[in-house]
Amino acid sequence: MNNPAAMPHFQKGKELLYAFVFSCPGADEEDAGYPAAGVTGTVLNILLNELRTEAHSRGYIFHGKLDRESISITNAWKKVECIRTDDTGKKCGRTEAGIDEILDERVLIDGESSLARLERELGRVTDTIFCCGDRAESAVTVLLHQKRLPHTCRVIVIPHLTTRRLNSAITYDRYGTKIVSAKKAHHVCDQHSRKLLGEANTRRRVVRIAESIVDVLLNDGCCHACGRVFVLKYYPRPV
Repeated sequence: MNNPAAMPHFQKGKELLYAFVFSCPGADEEDAGYPAAGVTGTVLNILLNELRTEAHSRGYIFHGKLDRESISITNAWKKVECIRTDDTGKKCGRTEAGIDEILDERVLIDGESSLARLERELGRVTDTIFCCGDRAESAVTVLLHQKRLPHTCRVIVIPHLTTRRLNSAITYDRYGTKIVSAKKAHHVCDQHSRKLLGEANTRRRVVRIAESIVDVLLNDGCCHACGRVFVLKYYPRPV
């Protein structure tokens, strides 16, 4: 990323139409200095590409660009959370904050609650906020119901973009074929082939998410594509 204003938890996009909200920054984001780095960032890039492809093939027009420079990215929790090894070799830390901590406006980070910070960071997003996972959904929907987000903004909830969460949330591809994990694919023997199969499986799952997102956008919140995959939640623009 080439954005000097980016931080591990937040990156303001060049356009203010779309935003993605994740749980919290981890070690990859801390090292990179911007949000959604590492595997999560790779999956996000795939999703943005598949959204553009799916929208084009089905005649849906996004109002702005869907790329890393144009969208805003933030997290429900600002602090970096990750498992580290201390000087004694003991593992310590955690991978994310609790939902109660995120929603408690008495819990301040740099003098600001998580909800107040999100309200400020998302306050000018005018089209769609994509919540990746339950932490993001919990925080953003509180702001939505309290009318602390722009009245033009809608919210779409998708699974967190980690491979572990995608593997558990999405088990069938868009054609109804069950996705067999690389570890259970007995016809794949060598490590390189398993890696390639794992990457292909991730893309199949991401394609399913892109299909469902475009489906709800085309049908004003009604998702006809979910089937046995996952429940995509849609919060329309407040009346």
